[in-house]
Amino acid sequence: LQVPPGRELLVARSSGGAALFDFDELFTKALGPSDFGALASRFDTVLLLGVPSFDLTMHNEARRFMNFVDILYDEGCGLVMSAQEPPDLLLSRLEEDEDTQFLDAEHHNSDYRPDGTPSPRSVLGRGRAGDSGEVVLKVRREGGSSSSSSTTYIGDTEWSSTGRIGVSMAALSAVKDVTFAKNRAVSRLFEMRSREFLLSRPRCTELAKA
Repeated sequence: LQVPPGRELLVARSSGGAALFDFDELFTKALGPSDFGALASRFDTVLLLGVPSFDLTMHNEARRFMNFVDILYDEGCGLVMSAQEPPDLLLSRLEEDEDTQFLDAEHHNSDYRPDGTPSPRSVLGRGRAGDSGEVVLKVRREGGSSSSSSTTYIGDTEWSSTGRIGVSMAALSAVKDVTFAKNRAVSRLFEMRSREFLLSRPRCTELAKA
C-alpha cells in the first residue's frame, strides 16, 4: 500500500475492501497518521486481532492506536477487533492515580512531600538558606528534574510547579492531552460497534448486514 510521500505499508492479508492485521503489525512499529490514513482510504473495513490492555509502559502503542481509531472514525470505516478487555477498560490504565501521583491539599499543608523531602511550607517556615532567617528564592539558568531550561529553588529545595517531583508543566500537559484522547477513543470505539453508526456510514453498510 502506497503511503505519502513515497513509502509503502505492507498489507499481508486483504480481500476486496477489508484488511486484516495483528496488533503488532500496526502499533509496535513507527507508523503514524499518514499510514492509518492510507489504510482508511483503501479499505472500508479493518479487522484487528490481539489488542492488549494498555498501561503506561505502552504509551507509544496507545498513542498510535488512538490515532488509528480517530482516523477510521472520521473516514467512516468499519473496525472489527478482538481485544483483551472492553473499550472502557482497554485504555483505563493510562490514567495516573491522582491519589498517589499528585500532591493533594493535605500534602500541600504538610511539612513533607510524599517522598520525604521538605515541602515549601516547611522551607518557608524554617527560613532556611538565609543567614538572617529570610527565605532565599533562586532561579538557576539550568534545567533541574522538572524543567529543561531553568529551575526554581526555595532555599536548597527544588520546587516543581506541577506539585510533582521531576514533572515539568510540559510533561503534565502531555498527560492531560493523552487523557482527553483516551476518553475520545473509548467513546468512539463504543459508537463504532453500534448498529446506528454502521447504518449511518455508507462504507459500513455491508458490515451492518453481517
